[in-house]
Amino acid sequence: MREAPKILVVDDDPGILDLVRDILSPAYKVTTAASVTEAQDYLRSQPFDLVLTDVIMPETGGLDFLKYLRVHYFDIPVIVFTGYANFQDAVNAVKLGAFDYLTKPLQIEILQHAIARSLKFRLLSTQQKDLEIIFQGAEALGWQALDLISDTPEAGHLTALRESCEGARSLKELAQLFLEGLEKLLDAARTSIFLYDKDRDSFSGLAARGPEAEARLAAFVPAANSLMGYVARQQRPLLVVDHDLDQRVAIWVRRFPYLTRSFMIIPLIGSTFWGVINLT
Repeated sequence: MREAPKILVVDDDPGILDLVRDILSPAYKVTTAASVTEAQDYLRSQPFDLVLTDVIMPETGGLDFLKYLRVHYFDIPVIVFTGYANFQDAVNAVKLGAFDYLTKPLQIEILQHAIARSLKFRLLSTQQKDLEIIFQGAEALGWQALDLISDTPEAGHLTALRESCEGARSLKELAQLFLEGLEKLLDAARTSIFLYDKDRDSFSGLAARGPEAEARLAAFVPAANSLMGYVARQQRPLLVVDHDLDQRVAIWVRRFPYLTRSFMIIPLIGSTFWGVINLT
């Protein structure tokens, strides 16, 4: 039987702690803390799947506690709530990485919905990290992996892809052939390759396939406010399992609607960073 998710609730109001515990206890394992210091002790002694914290706390403010969580427990989603419907508090909380922001008096349905979404996001994030590790390991094997999987359909696609790319007469033709092979190999709905221009700190399209290919190819993508730029800075693949639940996606400009809930952006790195491959 799967263990109930562990939730840490932090508030200096005993009434709120009792209320939240009563609401959540049937489905979740709830631990309550009346101060930030007590909450930090709990965090050091046991793992949690979610933290609920008030913004207004007597010792350390909830936003300062949120900063602490982002540094030391960055993989735990945080829901912030307060009795003061202050828009600036909400903005600051989101900037600091809060998954959601609720106002008191707490409404049971809204609270339960926010918790369900945050726990789903944590689960998907964990799965995403596992997949990224697997992807990086597979990437490290390179073309030599063909010798180990020579009898599989995937190996046939990879071999055909390599052979077709060897006959390309230009960089654009090579890119188009490469994307065509990727579509067959991964059953991708939409693919593209964008090259990075260091002088302009932006990306321009080299090749694209799938819906709106021409429009996407013509797009000017600044590195400063795009997921491609995020990948350029991280220098590692980005795998998004569900774009509606991934906070990294929410803050960037969405230039074209997503065809699927998941996608991947792969950096092209040689002696320098060349650009990215986008797979949907």
